[in-house]
Amino acid sequence: PRQNIGTLHHFGFIALGRPPMAETPEGFEAWNAAIRQGDYPASYLVRDPGKMVDGETFDAALDFMRPRKAVRGEDGGYLLERLSLARARCLPREMWHPSLAGFEKHWTAWKRETGRMDFADLIDLAADVPCPVEGVQSLWVDEAQDMSKLEMRLVRAWAEQADTLTIVGDSDQAIFTWRGADPMVMWDPPIEERFVRVLSQSYRVPEAVHRAALRWIRRMGDRREDVTYLPREGYPGIVGSHTSTWRHPE
Repeated sequence: PRQNIGTLHHFGFIALGRPPMAETPEGFEAWNAAIRQGDYPASYLVRDPGKMVDGETFDAALDFMRPRKAVRGEDGGYLLERLSLARARCLPREMWHPSLAGFEKHWTAWKRETGRMDFADLIDLAADVPCPVEGVQSLWVDEAQDMSKLEMRLVRAWAEQADTLTIVGDSDQAIFTWRGADPMVMWDPPIEERFVRVLSQSYRVPEAVHRAALRWIRRMGDRREDVTYLPREGYPGIVGSHTSTWRHPE
C-alpha cells in the first residue's frame, strides 16, 4: 500500500501525531517574534528560509545554506544547523560548543512552550513510540548509506515490531555526510555474513565510467569494503573532461 512507503521523517511525523513544525516559515516567524518580545536572547535570530529566494538570487539562498567555518553566537540559523548535526551524529553534549548548548536550551524551551517540534525531534522522539504502520511484518530501508546514527537508531527501534529488517545501501554512494549521515551505521551492530547479499551486476554504468569510478573511490583505502561490482555488459562508454560548472552547465 502507498501509505506504507515514505521517508523516515514522514513516518516519524505520523507517529508523533503530526505536530506543528518549528522549521517552517511560520515557525521561524513565531520564534523571531518571541525574540523581539524579549523572551529569548536577541542574538538567536533564525532567518526565514521561506522568504529567501523571493527577491533574492538563488546563489544567495545557496550561500545561506552553506556551512560556516566557525560558530557565531549571533547567527541562529548557523546554530540550528550545528544543533541538528550534533543530534544526528548523537554527539555527547559535553562535546558541544558552549554557544550551541546555550542556543539549544532556549530553542528547546520555546518548542515546548509552543508545542512545536523540529526535524531532529521527528527522528529522536519517534524512537519512543510504536511504528505508525499497523501490523508491520517486514521493514525495508533503502539508501541506508545516507542515514545518520540517530536515524538508524529509530529504524532498529521500530524493527523490534517486525519479523524482518532489510537494509539496502552502498557506502560508495554516501554523499550526505554533511547532514550527519554515516554509512558505517549500516554495519553497527555487525551483520553476519550469511545475511549479507551483494548486488554485483550493474545494468547502467558503462565500462569506462566504472573503471574511472573504482580507481577514484579505492583511494579511500581501509575506510571502505571493496566488493565485487561489475559494469554494464556490452557497453564500453567514454570518460571525457569539460570546463562546465554547476553555475554554467551549458
